[in-house]
Amino acid sequence: MLFSEALATATVDLTQAEDDAPEQQSSISEERAQMLEQASDAARTQRDISLHNLAQREGVLTCPISLELFVDPVVTMCCGKTFSSEALRRKLLRSSLCPFCLHHECRFIRTVTWKHWWSSIAQSVRSLDYRSSHHQEPMKR
Repeated sequence: MLFSEALATATVDLTQAEDDAPEQQSSISEERAQMLEQASDAARTQRDISLHNLAQREGVLTCPISLELFVDPVVTMCCGKTFSSEALRRKLLRSSLCPFCLHHECRFIRTVTWKHWWSSIAQSVRSLDYRSSHHQEPMKR
């Protein structure tokens, strides 16, 4: 093969490579965009799961009457449900029925030891953590 023929062949090969370059760049850009979208979806899903877990944990510490974190918690004798003392007292002024199980003459005790109460909360939180770690699905709205 002569030098001029080899040079012509090399020139054709380089020209074809230059023609393919925009297609390769486009393909790489599409792959990059797809990977960024997947990463964004994964981050959004993780954020939703974290917010869901936080809401569940807060629910364990929330009085079902006042919908605020427990203050001076008491337990009903009829069903063992925990309420904030003041919220339950105000509710019982309007009706003597237990706000949870509707038992007549709702009575409550304050003898819940903090150790027992907090261990119950810790158990509930551990249960929520276990369920959320084994069920990684986006939160439905």
